[in-house]
Amino acid sequence: MQSRTFLFFFLALFIIPVLCGLEQNALLKTTNDLYLINPLDSSEKIENSTLILYSNDKYWTIETNEKDLFVILDKKPKQYPDKETIEKVLETYFFFSNISEQNNKKFISFFNIIPDIITQFNWSIELIKKQLETEQQLDTNTQNGLSNVQTRAKDIGTLSIEITNNLLNLDTNLKTQSFENLQYIKIISGKLAKNQTDMQSKLSLLQEAILKLKIELVDANISLDTKYMIGNQVLVLPQDIQNIPENQAGINANLEVINKAIEISSDTKKIENLKNNWQERLKRANFLKKYLNPDKDIEKQTKIKNAKDLFDTILNNKNKWKNFSDTNMFVNVYDTFFSYVEKKDYENAERQIKPLANLAIKIYKNGYLAQTIDTTSTGTETTQEEEQTSPLVKYGIIALACIIVVIIGIKIIKKIKEGNENKKEPEEQEINLSI
Repeated sequence: MQSRTFLFFFLALFIIPVLCGLEQNALLKTTNDLYLINPLDSSEKIENSTLILYSNDKYWTIETNEKDLFVILDKKPKQYPDKETIEKVLETYFFFSNISEQNNKKFISFFNIIPDIITQFNWSIELIKKQLETEQQLDTNTQNGLSNVQTRAKDIGTLSIEITNNLLNLDTNLKTQSFENLQYIKIISGKLAKNQTDMQSKLSLLQEAILKLKIELVDANISLDTKYMIGNQVLVLPQDIQNIPENQAGINANLEVINKAIEISSDTKKIENLKNNWQERLKRANFLKKYLNPDKDIEKQTKIKNAKDLFDTILNNKNKWKNFSDTNMFVNVYDTFFSYVEKKDYENAERQIKPLANLAIKIYKNGYLAQTIDTTSTGTETTQEEEQTSPLVKYGIIALACIIVVIIGIKIIKKIKEGNENKKEPEEQEINLSI
């Protein structure tokens, strides 16, 4: 059992990082496949991506190294978001990207115990009131003053509960980067700001009630010992209540950060510029799809896969095509096309692709005069003349080989004959001598 558990955790250490990394890799591939990042210009890169929730859908906000931002739908990236969605997603992104981790838990813990402290404080006052009644030290002003202090203290306890709940809600909504949560954060931060003002007011009222009662005790119809106990023991605020302003200052600091982030996220001019950039990015993507995607008509007639490779083939061999007039016309139109691309006027550049492709197909099918066509886009060299003459070349090589073989054979036979004749002469001389 232990070995299985160890194996599970061991595999998890390697598998979990891979699973987490796939999402980012898939995002990079998607933006490239949709031509949202220009493959013809390697200068633009994705630097950061953040997942934002809006209307129960997940959106990626993608930041490039050129500080441009665009938005795509997580599950259906080809379904581009409308302008309103882009606004909401970007607003959410700007807010949460400008919020650092907050220490609200500290303040939640503090204000959560204030009601109990107030209860103990008021119970001490209630004991004094009962004591005065028992000792028949009945003084209306003192009794009313003590009741007033209790009421003011109770108001602070009630408000502390409200502050605690608002801080809890704030922390909950800060955990998830969604447009809906942002709307709640705006409401909650507004409530907390009002709580802060109310707390200051209620603390002032409590201190005023205590001060007024201490003054009235001077002429109260009660014993000096009771006056001393009430003024120097019962009416002394607990230290936690005295620390409320300090904790309020901490909450106010956090609210300032939230308000600043809300202000940044509400920068309509910045969001409008990004929406315009997105429209231009879409125009470029539409252009690149027609320019770089496989084109069945072009491939059927030229064996070249897309418009870009066809255009490059014509340009790389512009002095070799048979139809010089059409080639010159193509070069001139291409210059206009390329000037649109350089000026990022992708709509006009896209309109030039079809007529340029038709003209390029005509030039290609008409043939060329050059020995070799340089098809840089495919990395190969092919010629129509080469295809037409290749059989003749083969036959010529075969014939030449046969001639060489015949010549070599004749020479070999001749040498063999000469060798045989040389061998016969010495034999004849020996015979003659013997006779």
